[in-house]
Amino acid sequence: MNREKKIGIVLIVFGICFPLVLLPFVSGYGIDKGIIQNLLNVGIVLKKEKPDTGKEIFPSSLMKIIPGRLPYRFIIASGIFLIFTGILKIDISRRKESDENP
Repeated sequence: MNREKKIGIVLIVFGICFPLVLLPFVSGYGIDKGIIQNLLNVGIVLKKEKPDTGKEIFPSSLMKIIPGRLPYRFIIASGIFLIFTGILKIDISRRKESDENP
């Protein structure tokens, strides 16, 4: 097994495990909603929303940049991207092996 094939297998395994490991941290799931609605509404909470009291006139710029929730669909999309990249790496390694051995 050559190096590119090993990298492809590692990318596929990481692409499957990455969304599954982050699944317990997902919030916003609703039983009564459909699959599309759940996919659009679930996410990982990065910071808790504070009720706006109006006392803080100048909030820090860092708090404005950090979103409140990371949508889980982005994590799923990155996992799918890693899986396809791994498949591509394995395919490239097979083509190189067949070109070397006529």
